[in-house]
Order: sequence, then C-alpha cells, then structure tokens
Amino acid sequence: MKSYAINDTKESSAGELTFHHQKSSPIFSEGKQWIKTYNPYLNLECRTQTRLYENRGIIKKYGQAMFEGNWKWLEGEPIVLFWDEKEKHLFCGDGHHRLKAAQEQYLHQIYVEIRLGTFLDAKIFNCTSNGTHGHRTTNKDKRNQILTLLKTLDLLPIDDPRRRWSDREIARRIGVDHKTVGRVRRYVHN
Repeated sequence: MKSYAINDTKESSAGELTFHHQKSSPIFSEGKQWIKTYNPYLNLECRTQTRLYENRGIIKKYGQAMFEGNWKWLEGEPIVLFWDEKEKHLFCGDGHHRLKAAQEQYLHQIYVEIRLGTFLDAKIFNCTSNGTHGHRTTNKDKRNQILTLLKTLDLLPIDDPRRRWSDREIARRIGVDHKTVGRVRRYVHN
C-alpha cells in the first residue's frame, strides 16, 4: 500500500491555498505544522516524559485556555514530536502536558514541530528541554532527568557523539551543576 501525504501548502497567484499531494517516503516531514490531535501514529505509551509526576493542575489550566480559545498555538514553543520513519511512530519530545490538555479538550488539531528521530532522540530531547519554558521542573525532576539521560545515552550506538557528553555538557543542557551530574553518574555506574 502506498502512502500519500500533504507535504505543503502553496499560495497560487490568485491568493488561494492549494495542497500538493506527493508520493512520500516519510509520512511526516520536518518542521512546524498542524496535525490531528488523535493521530494514529502518535505513540504516548512509550515513556518519553521525564517528569516524575503529571501535573493535573497544569493540564487543567492549559485545557481551560484551549477550551476558551485563548491558547496561542503560533506563539511560544510548539509541542515537539519525533517521527521515526522505521517504526512509524511519533514520539513526544516536549509538550506532554499541552498534548494531554489538547486531547482532554477533544481539539481537532494541534500545532507541533516535527523532527526526524527515534524514541531515544525524543527521550534525550525531553531530558534537556524542560525547565526553559512552561511548567518548571523540580529538583527531583532534574535528578530524574540526569539519571534518565545517562541511561539513555548508554543505549545509543557507539559512534553517536552524544555518548561522550561530559558532566559539564549534560549539566548545561539540563540546567544543573556539573557536580550534581557527577554524583548521579557515579550512582548509575556503580
């Protein structure tokens, strides 16, 4: 069975939007775009969320703003999804609370940024993206992100340069002190 995807919209000389359907190897292309909220490729069963607890209050707050039409999808950070062409899955790298709120409000579409990558890429991205916007991470969340990141980096292929991230590089990406990363690394490798 061949798959077809809407790759892009173009504006004609008359100002009308036309959709260009093309045979496509990837079902999703990289970039910011609108997708269906209940997408059959969206895999939420895999744990890419590195927060220890889902914050129901934040989900409710986001959902209320979405329900009232006050959510500004095109401003701020979009939900980041990773498209694994081989596995045919979209994995959430950032925006779990926003995605959950949108699904609970039965929104038809959400604005996302799609990147090409695997489950491991989504998990690494989640470890290093929280805390820079939206709902801030707790110290326990940060410790869990360090622990998760160290274990995930060990699963990468030997030639992946991320396997060699130093304590300082990991600390910079998560927003913690490098000594904290060192303590967690010693715990993981003992």
